[in-house]
Amino acid sequence: MTTGKPLPAELAASSFTIGEARLQGLSPWRAKAKDLHVPSRGIRVPAAREQSLLARARPYTLLGTPDTVSFYSAAAIHSFKLPDNLADTRLPLSARLLHMTRSGSAAPRRKGVIGHRSPLAPDDVVILDRVPVTSIPRTLLDLAGPGPG
Repeated sequence: MTTGKPLPAELAASSFTIGEARLQGLSPWRAKAKDLHVPSRGIRVPAAREQSLLARARPYTLLGTPDTVSFYSAAAIHSFKLPDNLADTRLPLSARLLHMTRSGSAAPRRKGVIGHRSPLAPDDVVILDRVPVTSIPRTLLDLAGPGPG
């Protein structure tokens, strides 16, 4: 694998899907170059690029069934104070697992993702920089765990 020519500015800025790469004219060979990290199928990350959790989560919400960033990932995006053992800052950002919720019949199953399945009402989801994230009240409910039952 080689490095290849520079990425278009839109792709060099943060994580992207293979579909977005194709729309920008990136060849399949360039998408396999060693300067791109592959956190999960269909997603590429410029290797030297530091990015926010929200930017890192964005491509996961664009693949297949619509998924929403949730639980601890949503809490981090909403700047909740989390115990150190839940937000392991020793890991590189691209190696941390994402929590995603799907309203459908099955939880998301993808490398690097902890999947959840739960119905989400429209007011349970906010859009932050074009990324669906559970709202603050919904995130608090998710983190509180199941009620008495």
